[in-house]
Order: sequence, then structure tokens, then C-alpha cells
Amino acid sequence: MNSGILPPLNPAGTATPARPRIWAIGISRLSRAFADLIPGYAAQAEFRIVGKGFAAAASAVAREAREGRLDAVVAGGSNGAYLRQHVDVPVVLVKVTGFDVMSALATARRISPRVALVTHAATYPEVDEFVRTFSLAIPAYTYLTEDDAAARVKALKQEGVQVVVGPGLVTDPGGQDRLDRRVPVLGQFCARRAGGRD
Repeated sequence: MNSGILPPLNPAGTATPARPRIWAIGISRLSRAFADLIPGYAAQAEFRIVGKGFAAAASAVAREAREGRLDAVVAGGSNGAYLRQHVDVPVVLVKVTGFDVMSALATARRISPRVALVTHAATYPEVDEFVRTFSLAIPAYTYLTEDDAAARVKALKQEGVQVVVGPGLVTDPGGQDRLDRRVPVLGQFCARRAGGRD
């Protein structure tokens, strides 16, 4: 059974007590992005990619922290916000910029004119201003929980929206109400299209 925790990405025998032990927690594309980035920092810290989210990730973090085997966590979006509230180690949040979101929206718009943006907790002021200034029809929504995200995606699909831009929790397949086709974009953002398969 896969525990969702990958072994350290550092060569065997190179760990020293002075290097911090950091878990990069991400599901889907974020964990793949971590896998690409971490080798460049292997000399500074011991990293481990953990493919868990929310309560499962918090439980694993708490266990490792109690044992003194974890110093900090890197995570993104609602998963990172959840961990900040539920673990006793520092959590560094991966930040997505307004430019990242606008790039994802441009990619989504090439797929379909029926596009929506769904983000965790707040919208991006620079994106809001851009959409208003150019009178673009791109509705933006926020969510706080996994259930909120799933309900919003279901409602958008029922309204005929064909592409949703948002973090992995919104855009990754996982339920029947998720959209069906994805187009990876910068950072953890991506676009997913209803209807067809990859």
C-alpha cells in the first residue's frame, strides 16, 4: 500500500544533523513541481515529498514532528492554510501570483470562451482589476473547504462552464463533478475542461 510519503530525495549517506528536514506536501501537480525543484536545494536541506493532504498530512506531520524527524513544511493553497492551523511546525506557503493566474486564464480561454476562476479564500486584486478594466466575462469564486470547492465546480459545470482555473483541489480529477480534461499551467494552477479526455 502506498503511504503517500516518498523517501528523501537526497543521496544516501549525505544527510547531516545540521541540515533542516523539510516536507514538501502537495497533491497532484504541486508534488511534481516539488520533485523538479528539490534537487537544486538538496545541499541545504533534506527534503521529502509527501503526497497527502489536509487531515492525513497533518497527522503524518504531527507524528514526525513528535519524533524529532521534521523541522518545517512547504505546502500550497488550502492544504497549506489547513496545515498552518493544525500542525506545530512552521508551514511555508507556496504563493501563486496574479500573473500566474492571468497566464492560466489565457490558456483556459484558448480552450473555451466559457471560463471561471475558483481560488482559495480570496481572489487576486490584480486579476480582478484586469477583468474589470477590459470588461471580460470571467466569473471568479472562492472556497474555504474541500466541500466548498467540489460544490462550486459542480455548480459551474451545471451552468455550462467548460474550463475552470484554480489550484489542484479544484482542477484535479477526483469526483464525478470534477471537470474532465486538464491543461497544466504555471505553478499549481491549471485549467481543466469538461467533456473530453486527454
